[in-house]
Amino acid sequence: MKKVVYTIEEDNTCENEAIIGFVKGGPLEKYNLRRGTFDKNYGKKNTVYMEGICIKPGYWGSNGGHLIRMNFLQEAKKRGYNFVTSYVHRNVIMKSMNKGEIIEIVQKYDPDKLDYYRIDLR
Repeated sequence: MKKVVYTIEEDNTCENEAIIGFVKGGPLEKYNLRRGTFDKNYGKKNTVYMEGICIKPGYWGSNGGHLIRMNFLQEAKKRGYNFVTSYVHRNVIMKSMNKGEIIEIVQKYDPDKLDYYRIDLR
């Protein structure tokens, strides 16, 4: 799997609209993780690493980030991956867990609380 970039358009189409956000990622094995992070799935080729989501200022809170993230997860599952991993602030992980998402915090980092987590797509 090549690195994939997904974009979301201002009117949720792909025709003649300005890109307002994107998410980028690829196979876990193509990335160097933060020092101290151990992922038991490294080398198993069953995990996609999500580098991050970028949304144009003014679109935060408009559900754009959630939509683009869900599209990324669906595409990863469609391509046969079982897990998606990334780094994000702990409070974001906790909000997703409280909404019922199957998320595991793999490695906590203090004091910055930018934690490494895994989403189970199975």
